[in-house]
Amino acid sequence: CAVCAVDLAALSLLERQVHLNQCLDDCDKDPVERHAYRCPLCELDLSVDATGRVPAAKISERLAHVKTCGKAHGVTAAEMFRRRREAQTETQLRRGDQHEDGGAIVDVENATAAPRRDACGEDESDEGEFEALLAVVRREDGEDVEHVAKAADTDHVLVPGSATGGAAGPAAAALAAGACAAPTRNAAQVLMAAAKATGALSPAPTPAAAAAQPPPPADGVAAEKRSAVQVLMAAAAARTAVNGSGGKRQRRTGPASRWWEAQRGVGVVSLPPPPMHKVVPGAPGFVVDGFRYGGAHYFLTHFHSDHYGGLYGSKFRGLIYCTPTTGRLIVQQLAVRPEVVREVRVGGPPVVVDDFAITAIEANHCPGAAMFWFCDRKRRRCFLHCGDCRYDRSEIRLTKAVRLPPSHVLDTVYLDTTYCNPRYCFMPQRQAISAVCDRVRAALKEEERQNSSVSSLASFFGGGAGRGRSGGKTLFVFGTYTIGKERVFLSVARSCFPPGEKVYVSSRKLRILRCYDDLSLEDLARFTTDRKEARIHVTEMGKLDPKSLRATLEAAGLVRCVAFRPTGWAGRITEKSHGDVRVVGVPYSEHSSFAELRDLVQDARSLSAGRPCKFVPTVGGSGIRDHLQTLLARAPPGTP
Repeated sequence: CAVCAVDLAALSLLERQVHLNQCLDDCDKDPVERHAYRCPLCELDLSVDATGRVPAAKISERLAHVKTCGKAHGVTAAEMFRRRREAQTETQLRRGDQHEDGGAIVDVENATAAPRRDACGEDESDEGEFEALLAVVRREDGEDVEHVAKAADTDHVLVPGSATGGAAGPAAAALAAGACAAPTRNAAQVLMAAAKATGALSPAPTPAAAAAQPPPPADGVAAEKRSAVQVLMAAAAARTAVNGSGGKRQRRTGPASRWWEAQRGVGVVSLPPPPMHKVVPGAPGFVVDGFRYGGAHYFLTHFHSDHYGGLYGSKFRGLIYCTPTTGRLIVQQLAVRPEVVREVRVGGPPVVVDDFAITAIEANHCPGAAMFWFCDRKRRRCFLHCGDCRYDRSEIRLTKAVRLPPSHVLDTVYLDTTYCNPRYCFMPQRQAISAVCDRVRAALKEEERQNSSVSSLASFFGGGAGRGRSGGKTLFVFGTYTIGKERVFLSVARSCFPPGEKVYVSSRKLRILRCYDDLSLEDLARFTTDRKEARIHVTEMGKLDPKSLRATLEAAGLVRCVAFRPTGWAGRITEKSHGDVRVVGVPYSEHSSFAELRDLVQDARSLSAGRPCKFVPTVGGSGIRDHLQTLLARAPPGTP
């Protein structure tokens, strides 16, 4: 960017123009120069501290003083600052003539003058600086070089004309001179000075610069009357013409930049091909859970970020096939256009796309999750993409969910290999949920016993004794993901509490729950967004630490807390007490254990009737191949 120096190589021409216009608009919003600490007329020092950082609250005071001073001298604010900038530019150009070095690599590791930026991209500077500053170097009469950071996450900045940046041409020298004049200028002033030095503002530019500049306006307006965009573009063209290809940045062509342009709907973008575990052989345009790759028909198994990554906004191109629950979630949460969503219902009729018939199979993972069965009717081959699944034979049976057509073969199965390791053999989901319900019932009985004891003591002392910390109700907290693990707290609410018992969820979680197909009206009536109205709370997995739970307990107005962390990594049921807070780890997972993966492989081989079938892992590191071979060796074909 010619104003803020942000790298725009990954953006299209249209996006670059929009970015530049926004930067220029930001420059015009505050007429006070961002580092001007003296009044342009009376030279009153308006600095707040010696570091040169002016709090945002003081900008209004500076504006008030400048306007008052301008009225006293009969000069408007716009005219005053226009004269001030002209005078400053001339001073900068005179100082720039003293610098003959073409540029250098500027070390910004220890810089402190640039504004720091937080993880959300917001400036921590109180003035709200530009997104980045140009690196400047100040060298005057024996002074040491001062280093100014370009941005918080930058280590080195290459100034044109350095040892690795090509020879220093006149334009590069002028740019360095303009940048070295005064460290109190903003990026726009630096580039304006560089443009004037290279003749971009002169009516008679050099021949090389004139060849690179755009033709003059049709109405004959002089070069000085051009818009800011034309001035900056002319300066860039002049530098390119003088320096040649040494100062030209190559356009990025990586997958991330091409995906970003495709999301914005800018131009015709060629996205990279999907990896092998996200394709359907024989269907070039089919992509499964891979929205950063090129394709025409995208299949989303469920609404988890590691599967819908890359699917954001209304500019997405292509058709999306998913279950109705997942379709409602991507429209509501990701702003996907409803017209690009195609529903594939679990247990419903196949959806025909090209020569393929696609069937959705229950995945027993999270609400709306499905496995996709692709049947190539032309080549007589079938493929199974499992996505993420919990293959419990009491819930799913592959041999009953689909039927292999005559003369067809099951070619490839893409497995969820999250727990493809013999050491991961946790209890079935039903057993884990039953263990949670038993813990809740035990806590309710203990609560009733303690409350009865407190009531007896109160009546013995004439009813004057208040209820201590040992009396009162217990708060039950359940950890969940954005979507997933709902089966645990719903089973507890249905089996351990009366129908009118409320369940607290956040407003965001409530919007998500309303998208589910498998929730009854009775279940939806349980949910509330009032913490004090419910003793069953649903929270994020990351908020199950004792400190957060104690704050939740106090906000709910209850006396003790029992929290449940359902995760397959638990291995076994664990319990840790922290005073009035207990955290119970439950080996509840929505991914298949090693034994359940063995059942899935066995059923797939039975379905293929003894013919060879390939198994491809979709999750895992470098050792997943060895674990997969162990799995295949332990899963002999069973009875169809």
